[in-house]
Amino acid sequence: DLRALNSAALRALGSAQLAGLSSDQIGAFTSTQVQQLTTAQIAGLASDSLNALTSSQIPALSSTQVAAIGTAQIATMTTEDVVALGSAGIKAMSTAQIHALSTDDIAALSTRQAAALSSAQVAALTTDQLTSLSTDDLRALTTTAVRALSGSQLGALDSDQIGALTTAQVAQLTTAQIAAMGSDTLNALTSSQIPALSSAQVAAIATAQVATMTTEDIVALGSAGIKAMSSAQIHALSTDDIAVLSSKQAAALSSTQITGLGTDQLVALGTDELRALNSGALRGLSSAQLAALDSDQIGALTSAQVQQLTTAQIAGLASDSLNALTSSQIPALTSSQVAAIGTAQIATMTTEDIVALGSAGIKAMSSAQIHALSTDDIVALSSKQAAVLSSAQIAGLTTDQLANFSTDDLRALSSGALRGLSSAQLGALSSDQIGALSTAQVQQLTTAQVAGLGSDALNALTSTQIPALTSTQVAAIATAQVATMTTEDVVALGSAGLKAMSAAQIKALNTDDIVALSTGQVAALSSAQVAGMTTDQLAALETDDLRALSSAALRSLNSAQLAALNSDQIGALTTTQVAQLTTAQIAGLGSDALNALTSSQIPVLTSGQVAAIGTDQIATMTTEDVVALGSAGIKAMSSAQIHALSTD
Repeated sequence: DLRALNSAALRALGSAQLAGLSSDQIGAFTSTQVQQLTTAQIAGLASDSLNALTSSQIPALSSTQVAAIGTAQIATMTTEDVVALGSAGIKAMSTAQIHALSTDDIAALSTRQAAALSSAQVAALTTDQLTSLSTDDLRALTTTAVRALSGSQLGALDSDQIGALTTAQVAQLTTAQIAAMGSDTLNALTSSQIPALSSAQVAAIATAQVATMTTEDIVALGSAGIKAMSSAQIHALSTDDIAVLSSKQAAALSSTQITGLGTDQLVALGTDELRALNSGALRGLSSAQLAALDSDQIGALTSAQVQQLTTAQIAGLASDSLNALTSSQIPALTSSQVAAIGTAQIATMTTEDIVALGSAGIKAMSSAQIHALSTDDIVALSSKQAAVLSSAQIAGLTTDQLANFSTDDLRALSSGALRGLSSAQLGALSSDQIGALSTAQVQQLTTAQVAGLGSDALNALTSTQIPALTSTQVAAIATAQVATMTTEDVVALGSAGLKAMSAAQIKALNTDDIVALSTGQVAALSSAQVAGMTTDQLAALETDDLRALSSAALRSLNSAQLAALNSDQIGALTTTQVAQLTTAQIAGLGSDALNALTSSQIPVLTSGQVAAIGTDQIATMTTEDVVALGSAGIKAMSSAQIHALSTD
């Protein structure tokens, strides 16, 4: 009979009437009749009446009917009835109704029902209700619903529930949710979920959370995750976390992140990871950070990375760090980097490293840096390195450093560098070093350098170097130096060298030097040079050398000088030379000198020369010499000279 009631009659039933119906009578309603019940009738149903609805009647409830069920009624609904509501019924429920569901009801929800939950409904769930959700139901939640979860709700989920979230759901978590996650919740994320975190989500992880993340999770973040982290987050990583970073993750580190790393963290970086650092990150390292790296780490840097170090970083390198650079890294240093190395650092560099700098590295060094090199470093320099030394660098060398230059390295010095040597520096060179200079180098010595040469240094010049001296260089040799020159060196000067000497320099030559002069050298002597010669020097001249004197030079001899010549020397003069003697020279000749003239020389005397012979000289002339004068000579004599002739 109840099933026969039409909808109007059914909708006319009051709450008391409905409450008076037995469960069998309630259960006898058709689905159509149930759908015809008003929201007021639904709201007025007693719990027993509501629960009397069967599993085939419950699904017939419309959304508005479901929404009319009171929270008290909801709380008394059986789990089966809640399940029977289906996804549409769950979707129709208010947040208060959802909140009224028991944990058993929540646990029994189907994945479709879970998927129908709105963000507002999910936000209304208690932590107990949330923990009752199955992992499948959690996976069924929409991303919008997941984003509605509060921090406390997320924190209430167990590791299985967190691990059950899809990567799409994880990717939809808000930064606020991420930031609010407890360490346990964050660590419950699996190795497949972690990579799904966006840059913004990673950046939202609190440093305290980062510090508790597992090493596996850090690796799972990938390069994009590491790149997204702040310097504070990077600083919060444990040394174990740092040690397991991949090369790709290390390559993603920025200069700002690198700056935030502690020295312990840097030490934990693997050599492969250090090699992976980009130039910007590498340039972000402080001196203290670089100093913390061990020799293996320093040695692992690529040449390209070494070249990217700033001059400030180079200048700040401790000696151990600098010496940790390998023979393949040192040549990669740029000129500006080399110039930035402190003199204290230079002093501790190994000889191998100095050699590895190459010629470009040596060229880039300041004079102070060159000055800081050890004598062993100097010894080890290559000829190419020596060749690039500038005059300023050379000037900064100590005498001990110069004394340790190999002969090959000295020969490699440029003319500019050589001209930068001081007298003290030149004086410090050994005879082998001086003798190793090329003739071109010798010619490049300044007159001041030549003048400042000590006797030992000057005498160290070889017979091939001496002839290379220019006229101005020869003229710069001090008379004291000339006096110590060896006879071989004086001869090696050649005629050009002798010609370049001043009268004072010629006068400083010893008699052995004079004896050894070649006829060519004597022929080059000027009248001024000859005039300055001592009588001992003139007496030491060989007869061939006297014959080589120019007429001008011969005419410069004074009476004392002529008187110093012996009979062989006088007799060696050519007739041309005799004819060039001045009347003053003739007049000043001593009797011995006049009588030393030979029978071939007397006839060439000019009328003026004969007339200049003094009566005392005439009186001592031999009968043979008077005869040799000939008629022209007798004709030229004065009556006083004729009067002085002997009866013979």
